[in-house]
Parts: sequence; structure tokens; C-alpha cells
Amino acid sequence: MVVKVTEDTFEQEVLKSELPVLLDCYADWCGPCKMMSPVVDKMADVFAGKLKVCKLNVDEDGGAVMEYRIMSIPNFLFFKNGEVVKNVVGGMAPAAFTLHSISSITEIKDFLSHLSRSVSLAAVLIKIHRQGSNF
Repeated sequence: MVVKVTEDTFEQEVLKSELPVLLDCYADWCGPCKMMSPVVDKMADVFAGKLKVCKLNVDEDGGAVMEYRIMSIPNFLFFKNGEVVKNVVGGMAPAAFTLHSISSITEIKDFLSHLSRSVSLAAVLIKIHRQGSNF
């Protein structure tokens, strides 16, 4: 499930989250943002319980935009324990975005172990790719 955050809910939903957070900073008029939206939505499903996925409309809520110096969109901030651990800017292939998401999760061994102990990274990406038609 994707959580839409505002300036009023940002602290609770993002900074105080017990899970790592992927924050998608977007605008409704942004073409690359629209392209990445289904990929971000799929990440919420694929990593449910491991990664909290939030979206912030930069045109509606400027506080975080100023604080985190978001100059280009789409902009993906990965938070852990209330701190930004990764900042990824721009549209990209679903596989590349998946790698950024996986690397932000502390329990990556748990995620991979339920797929298979001997699975290669390429096989993991193929499995994620096949889980949804939006990729």
C-alpha cells in the first residue's frame, strides 16, 4: 500500500517509521513521474512489510521539498531511522529501481532467502519483473 504524505503527516509517516521508507517526490504534470508511478506502486506490493512506500506531491507540500533540497523530479528519497540514506533522481528502468529499493532494506537476506538460497540477483529481478504486468 502506498501512503500519500503531506507536510502534516510527513514526520509520523516518514521520519518516525519503523520500516525503511521510500519517498516518491512527484508532480501530477511530470511525465517521468507518471512513468515511474506504476513501478513505485509495485514496490509497495513486492516489499510489503519490508519497505514503506510513500508519495509526496511537491506542488502541494513544499516544506519537505525545501528541507531536502529537491530540485528535480521524480526524486526518490530512501529513509532509514528518520535519515536519508539514498537519493535517486529521475526515471529509470524497473530493474534499476528495484536494485535501489532492495539495497535500502536492512533485511535483504530475509527477502532473498524466501526466494531461494542459491538464487542469483538476475533471477531475483526476473521474478520481481514477472510478478506484475505494470513492469
